[in-house]
Amino acid sequence: MKILLSNDDGVQAPGLHQMADELRKLGQVFVCAPEEPKSGASSALTLYQPLVARVVSKGIWGVNGNPADAVKLAIHELLGGRPDIVVSGINNGLNTGSNVLYSGTVAAALEGAQNGVTSFAVSRRVSSVEDYRAEARVAAKLIARLALKHPRTRTAFNINIPSGKPKGVQVTATELTPYNDRYDRRTDPPARTYF
Repeated sequence: MKILLSNDDGVQAPGLHQMADELRKLGQVFVCAPEEPKSGASSALTLYQPLVARVVSKGIWGVNGNPADAVKLAIHELLGGRPDIVVSGINNGLNTGSNVLYSGTVAAALEGAQNGVTSFAVSRRVSSVEDYRAEARVAAKLIARLALKHPRTRTAFNINIPSGKPKGVQVTATELTPYNDRYDRRTDPPARTYF
């Protein structure tokens, strides 16, 4: 199985590399992710500046763009053929409710699905622990099962892993509760208001 792995936390993020380790048990893994964190980028594309893919190591690229750019560029230019699945994550923080609208993690999976590849966004409950191995094992098992049942579809699965040991799998619909917006109003030295 040919697997494209991306994220919105950047090509150096520990969740990305620990997810890659588990996915290598399923097949050949290629990584193409933003060079820097791009959380909240949603499906934004880089349109007015050159998009550059830097080789980090064999089969791993860092892109000076957003998660959707990374997936799109990998599928059309870098991989030399369409992957069997696209995986995005592991994101440190659940992507549920209205967060899915803003999530770069989910956007990378949606970009894969838009290109006809069964795709998965993987997130976990926020934690200060940089060990994602347990979540990566859970996600890889679920991805393997779902990929067999949904080969080469335009489907994106959004997988959220709670803390502790999961008791099972729950299929749900996204409830789009409005986001709780809050801005901190400040004034800079020249007396301009900023937020």
